[in-house]
Amino acid sequence: MDDSEWHAREALLLEHIRLLEERAARAAALVSKAVAAMTAAKAGMTDDEARSILSDCEAWIDWDDEQHKPVWSETIGLNGYFTADQLRAVLHFAGREEG
Repeated sequence: MDDSEWHAREALLLEHIRLLEERAARAAALVSKAVAAMTAAKAGMTDDEARSILSDCEAWIDWDDEQHKPVWSETIGLNGYFTADQLRAVLHFAGREEG
């Protein structure tokens, strides 16, 4: 490979890196917006609303029957399909202190 081929490949790789960085920045901005939207939605939901939304999800959520709320571990695993409202309800209860 001569110098001109090397420089052409190097320029192509640098362009690919630049495009990947742009895509990563756009993806990060979208994630940031989604987190902000979920946080705002979480703030606007009551415990009763969240319980009502999640009442049909007992197959994939462990419930504390005494406190009538989900029992979370350090992480929440979601398998399958769920609605946006169900996700907002999950986030409503997520991160709460046990007690």
